[in-house]
Amino acid sequence: MPLPLPALFCPIEPRIHPEADAIEAAATAWWTGGGYTEDATLLAHTAATRSGVYLARCLPDCAPDRVETLARWSYVGFAFDDLYCDRGPLAADPAAFLPLAARTVAALDSLDPAAADGVGLVTALQDVTRRYAAHAAPAQLARWTQAHRRWLTGAAEQIAYRSRRHVPGPDAYLVTRLSSVAGEVGWAGIEMSLGPELPERAAPAVRALGELATLVTMTDNEVFSAAAEAQSTAHGGTFDPGLFDALAHARNPPLDHRSALDAGIALRDRALVRFLRLRAQIAPRASRPLTRYLDALTQMVRANLDFSLDMLTARYAAHGVRPPADRAALFTDRPSDDSPAPPPLPSLAWLWSDLSL
Repeated sequence: MPLPLPALFCPIEPRIHPEADAIEAAATAWWTGGGYTEDATLLAHTAATRSGVYLARCLPDCAPDRVETLARWSYVGFAFDDLYCDRGPLAADPAAFLPLAARTVAALDSLDPAAADGVGLVTALQDVTRRYAAHAAPAQLARWTQAHRRWLTGAAEQIAYRSRRHVPGPDAYLVTRLSSVAGEVGWAGIEMSLGPELPERAAPAVRALGELATLVTMTDNEVFSAAAEAQSTAHGGTFDPGLFDALAHARNPPLDHRSALDAGIALRDRALVRFLRLRAQIAPRASRPLTRYLDALTQMVRANLDFSLDMLTARYAAHGVRPPADRAALFTDRPSDDSPAPPPLPSLAWLWSDLSL
């Protein structure tokens, strides 16, 4: 069945690396042949994401081997989420998940094979990190490890909500979800993939642009997954509150699904408008390396939408869900909310403050 989806504001044209197919083939071969898991279903399910193509869309001008490195991480990250964060015995047990999270970060810090403690996916994350360590600056590797700590802490928070069958308010939900989506890992990997350390990386405006891009891509992920799960049996009744649940339950009486979806998309559009305006504001003072980095953040917003459409086939085709035949109809140049004011969410307010390089 074709999936009805709302048109999403995205004035960003798609691009792709000229060696996308070779990047995809190399990254997939590493993932499926590395012996990081014996679960054939997990291997196949993860390989179906075609993460090499996804990262080739995010980094169309980057050295192919470095795009492949980040694609390798993407395969492992999806598998880690599937095996430990979203499904399986740890997915509703934060007390059991946290020791694995701590083990993972410690293993990335030391890169000692023994620190992985025989956990195949942690070994895979170490292997990816060693590839970056061959050329990255110490400060970049420290950001990479810290980004994993944020990702896994957010995942533990999300597991805690799930274990209590609790729907947090929108602000509390976003504090958790903006971590558990692992956007900061992506930004750290992009910086290392593109080249030398960016002196401006810690500037408030640059940090805000990363967080705004994370908010946009996170919301897009939820738009697509919520729509697909509503038309498939894949969800299986599992309680897993999302942004639209948080927005709905914050009202009394609760919003209906369509109103909650509209509210979420309005927040997403306002964040993308802010991203584009802030980027234009700092562009005249940005160095060439920073410009390349911001290009990649911008491109990832569009790449994530194309990836989400591809994932409808990868994850839900067996349930009869298919992306719309006319993909162009899903994109609009007009935001549903272009207000320059911050949304009434305390955790996001700083993203609309007076920021500089």
